Parts: sequence; C-alpha cells; structure tokens
Amino acid sequence: VMGLVLAGGMLLASPAFGGAEDPAKVSDVAGTFAGVAESCGLDTQAFTGRVEELLKHLAGSSKQAEELIASFNSKKKKTMTREETDRTIDCMDAKRRFEDLPINQPTWTVETGWAAEML
Repeated sequence: VMGLVLAGGMLLASPAFGGAEDPAKVSDVAGTFAGVAESCGLDTQAFTGRVEELLKHLAGSSKQAEELIASFNSKKKKTMTREETDRTIDCMDAKRRFEDLPINQPTWTVETGWAAEML
C-alpha cells in the first residue's frame, strides 16, 4: 500500500501507510493529496467525491462518515494553505502522482477498489 510522505519537495510513495483499512488514515492521506493537488491548480472535484464515497463506505456509522469527511476537508485546506504559502512539493511531480492514483482511474469504484488500493 502506498501512502504520501512529504520530503525534500517531492511526493514519495511510502509503505508506512499500512492500515489503509483505517478510515482516519485514509481521510488524512487523501486530504493531503487533495490539498497538494489544489495548491498546484488541479481540479480535485471528482477525487473529493470518490473519497467521500469511500469514507462513507468505510465508516461504521453516518456520524463517523461525517467526521471523516470533515477531517478530510480540514486536512485538504491546511495542506493547500501550507503549500501555497511555502511550496515544499514540486507541482509537476504532484500532478503526475495525483493523476496516477487508482482512485482517479475511470475503472475505480468503491465496490471494486478498497482503501488499500486507492492511494
């Protein structure tokens, strides 16, 4: 399972994102990806919709789903603000990695794509 590590201005794949079945981790990593992407001018509307769908699927209740989505949006906003203020990630690399995420592929669905396969 690949996650996001912000290091040296690059988006790096990291096996440290184990536990993709943990909705809080999925929310956090997805929020980071979305924030970086938005700071680089990418449209994250479809990604956000799919992430919300996935979080609802992973959540144990509608209340937990709402909390996870709020956490995702908060992380996205914080990351976007940080990157716009102090660019630490190369936008060309961010764009490539964002577009290559399995959750951004036309064949991905919440039924066929588990959280472990989204990032």
